[in-house]
Amino acid sequence: MANQFIHAVRPDDLFRTSEWDDSELAVRAGQLLDCQTMGERMAAAGRTMAVVSTATKGASRMMNSSAHTLGQPVFSVHGQPVSTPDVHEAVAAQLGEIPPAGAPNSARVTYATTALMEVIYPRHKPDFCVFWMNEPDTSSHKFGVLGTETEAAQRMADENFGRILASVAFRQWPREHCRHVRSWPDHRPCPT
Repeated sequence: MANQFIHAVRPDDLFRTSEWDDSELAVRAGQLLDCQTMGERMAAAGRTMAVVSTATKGASRMMNSSAHTLGQPVFSVHGQPVSTPDVHEAVAAQLGEIPPAGAPNSARVTYATTALMEVIYPRHKPDFCVFWMNEPDTSSHKFGVLGTETEAAQRMADENFGRILASVAFRQWPREHCRHVRSWPDHRPCPT
């Protein structure tokens, strides 16, 4: 059962990590996490954190589950309550409505990339940011890892990552923030 497990907050069903409502049940019971979040660590150090995500509602929440409490910006293509209200409103005002989901999910990934570069960085200047693209994962599940659509989604994800690295916001990030970039694949196929 991928991304689902038995949890006391859902005694009659599986706990689904992809669902906001399931994570909310765990938060209310004080059982979502048993350690300090990155957002809490950043706040304690006087630093800021942002999340921009095209992942599921639950996965987006887990990227910084304390963001709403700490007033840290979150943008999700799923809107509110995943996104923080002020960030969601600012992105929608500047970029228009969030595109519908698709496979490949190119429109949403490109929209989220633009939100990061044109709204999140300029307004919030986070010290640390998690940016999650759900491609090529979405397409590989639907079309297979060697599918033409998956290859197109992979190229699109690479292009959007390149846009971030080439963006004015990234290049003008203050030197004292070091500008380290880490990239981790989810199940991205690697050549053998």
